[in-house]
Amino acid sequence: YWTRPGGEKEIIPTQYLWPGRASAQASPPPTAPPPAAELPPMALVWQATWGGPGDAEGQFREPRDVAVVGEAVFVADTGNRRVQAFDRDGTFRAAWSGGQEPFEEPLALGVDSQGRLLVLDSLPGWIYRFDVAGESLDRSPEGIYRFAGPASQTFHPRGMTVLPDDTVVVADTGGARLVFFGPAGNMAGRLGVLGSAPGQLNEPTDVAVDAADVYYVAEAPNQRVQRLDRWGNSLGEWPIPPSVAYDGPHLAWAPDGSLLVTAPTEGAILRYAPDGRLLNRWTQAGAAPLRQPVGIYVDATTDTLYVTDTATHQVHVFRIE
Repeated sequence: YWTRPGGEKEIIPTQYLWPGRASAQASPPPTAPPPAAELPPMALVWQATWGGPGDAEGQFREPRDVAVVGEAVFVADTGNRRVQAFDRDGTFRAAWSGGQEPFEEPLALGVDSQGRLLVLDSLPGWIYRFDVAGESLDRSPEGIYRFAGPASQTFHPRGMTVLPDDTVVVADTGGARLVFFGPAGNMAGRLGVLGSAPGQLNEPTDVAVDAADVYYVAEAPNQRVQRLDRWGNSLGEWPIPPSVAYDGPHLAWAPDGSLLVTAPTEGAILRYAPDGRLLNRWTQAGAAPLRQPVGIYVDATTDTLYVTDTATHQVHVFRIE
């Protein structure tokens, strides 16, 4: 038996055993995609653009992700090896460059149920926890300030999402898999093997999870978003524009349940229905064209969309209508 990140105990599916043998309780067959329900129209109204190239306060070098905690907006300023914090109007608050050790490639951000900021440092694979003031939580009651790291054997992971139960799902880009960590930071499972067939993964750059525990995985070399159930069965896929993993596509749920996907090489934000129908395509941030949008984050409390552009070293802010 094993226990999935959600806590359900089950017989280990035969595809994860070696040598293979018959099982009286194999994983269930794949289910059909969700019905193609009509979604209401949606518009993105540009509000502001933050930053520009540089290392001064409020400037960025290849920013790659955004997260919001309360009234604070955090940006993974990857090229400057730091995280910056802002007010919602873009006023600079603070910046920090590491936890116990300096950041090497702070790349993906997440927020847990306790309002703590999680920072994925891609090169060493560490996931750090910080409070909203940027203080490392190495003195927290749990005694946990970072987890994963070299022992997790991830290779340049480029995406991360935090589930409602505080399970952390990492898109292990170089490892061609998803890696799960429990709320205490323990490794809780892996999903995926290298390939381009259904159920296989090739350089996943991000992952989003819906309310039915279906994993939507963006794969740069396979040029697709693939839907996987919790056993790793493919539930379908749809094509997305080509890209490279270094500046690969990222995902965010819109408030209406559609999926927003960045298309870096096309300078576009794409909106899909959960069954893969393309609904919208946006290429502008006000009067300026999007150059290389990578990171994307939806603040559902204010219907605000944040998009990082690694080519212009900026963060664009949109209102979702």
